[in-house]
Amino acid sequence: MREVFVDERLQLLHAECGTAASPGMTRCRTSVACCVSELHNSPMTTSLPNDVYSNLIQIPLVFACCILLPVLKCYCVTESRPKQVWRYDVLRNCLCNLTSLAFIIAVAIVFQGNDRLNFYTIVATDLSLGISLDILVHRAMRVGGCEIGNYGDPTSFTRFMWHSAISVCIFITTRCTSAITAVFMFPFANTKFEMGEKYFSDDITIYLVPALYLTTRTLMLDAYNKYDAGYIRVVHDKRAEFVIEDDNPETTSDSGSP
Repeated sequence: MREVFVDERLQLLHAECGTAASPGMTRCRTSVACCVSELHNSPMTTSLPNDVYSNLIQIPLVFACCILLPVLKCYCVTESRPKQVWRYDVLRNCLCNLTSLAFIIAVAIVFQGNDRLNFYTIVATDLSLGISLDILVHRAMRVGGCEIGNYGDPTSFTRFMWHSAISVCIFITTRCTSAITAVFMFPFANTKFEMGEKYFSDDITIYLVPALYLTTRTLMLDAYNKYDAGYIRVVHDKRAEFVIEDDNPETTSDSGSP
């Protein structure tokens, strides 16, 4: 898209310079060269930022959205889960959120079109459709007997690792559904929306969109994917099945009575 825009600008400049007099040809060629340099160095880029600063700044951003935010929520809202269970839930959600963000970035880059516009489109789709599928699939699996989030009593690190692996697999599957939905929207978004430089700003792509994505997912998953808020298996006392109750509790057995 950017190359087509540059070619159109160059064709217009060459058409204007074609009618100029010979003394003005040097000036027109200089203008063309300056325009080419300006277009290639313009901040209105279509690819996602991939420099050292853009990658390193994601570390404190992830820490603030996935770790610090649940800690603040725990101090502000009464938490019913034990401390160790809460820690495991926070780590599991953080791992799943990082996997989901990496997956949608890869999808935005692989498909043709404006990478940043593709990234915005799939983030909007995932926050509306994908996160709903995450919650529904977790609830369905718990009802079916897979108690994701129940790490045992006492809590087991091995169960935490297995539950994290299952959650990552679920999240990748639901991201595929979000990606398929967003792929159908990519051509429409790339042809209908003429976004200016402010919408392609590096600040929005590096800070705002990832922070919005991670914050929303962290709050939603921590609220709806808790084990104590889902299906809890009822444990029956097998000894009660063999208790024979007296139909007439008022009568007493007296061996001395006639």
